[in-house]
Amino acid sequence: MYIWQIPFVAVFFLIGCTHQDVVKSPSEAKPVKLRFQNMVGLELSTAGCSILDFGGLDRLCEYALERSTDIFFQVGPAFSRIIAPTENVDGDTLRKHRAILWDEWSRQGVSFYAVSVLDLVPSLVEFESVARNGNIKLISTNLVTPDKARTLFEPYYIVTVGDKPLVFLSFTEPTASDAASWLVEDISISFKKILPALPKETEVYHVTGSLSASTRKKLALLSDKPIIFVGGKLTEQNTVSIVRESANSYWIKCPDLGRGLGEIELVPAKDNKDGVVLGRFSYGYQAVLLPRRAINSPLCARLIPKQTVTAEERKTCISDVVRCDEKK
Repeated sequence: MYIWQIPFVAVFFLIGCTHQDVVKSPSEAKPVKLRFQNMVGLELSTAGCSILDFGGLDRLCEYALERSTDIFFQVGPAFSRIIAPTENVDGDTLRKHRAILWDEWSRQGVSFYAVSVLDLVPSLVEFESVARNGNIKLISTNLVTPDKARTLFEPYYIVTVGDKPLVFLSFTEPTASDAASWLVEDISISFKKILPALPKETEVYHVTGSLSASTRKKLALLSDKPIIFVGGKLTEQNTVSIVRESANSYWIKCPDLGRGLGEIELVPAKDNKDGVVLGRFSYGYQAVLLPRRAINSPLCARLIPKQTVTAEERKTCISDVVRCDEKK
């Protein structure tokens, strides 16, 4: 089981138990690079709609081989279908597609995955049957056991750059109903609970998840430090730069449904005033749309299951999803 085995109230005193990645300070070497995807939605082949030729797991594979990064993380939902709902996929196919995605992430060195409540459909056990293998850490700050005594997964993730911690939290918004084995705790409550557990040296909270603009605003009002939100709703337009949403909050969202990714670069604030300066670091960002081109690497040019959408689903895709990237 992935259930975080420390009572939620006790996690305040056990920061050292949470996994930490350590990368060189940008003052000692090249800039620190963070790569992410948001809301892959279990799209493995040409992503989102069959009428477009953007993205796909094989193109992500080739991109990752050609361009290294220090930390690669994923923001959910990734293991639940968005265009064609998971409920419409038979169990064997669902497990196969999830396993392919998880194996590729493991091979590419994904550090952590911010779990969405949608990933737990049809069950927590089904999700864990794939996600229990490998070195990818699962995090969620507000997915908890029904008695609210524990989080289902690790509540945060820390990347140490030089002597400064980069803290990542993960929140998911509730669906119509919770299951017997888990509960989506109120985001405001979970945020207040976790703050005492975080390192005192924290300068910025990196909050991941497909959160609405109203939820992002609520968390920003509760925060004692700047927040960078990573991810957003499917209907929100992707960002091509870091967007300032309030006095102490910023937002980025890369092309979703596996069509692209986001690249974040950290350099010492004293060396670059062109980015968004938060604490010691200056943040730069670019969104990347994975190209329309043939796969040249034998390692990546393997069979990816074809995924199709119905005519009705394609209408939804065209009207609600594609328009943001078609403008580029």
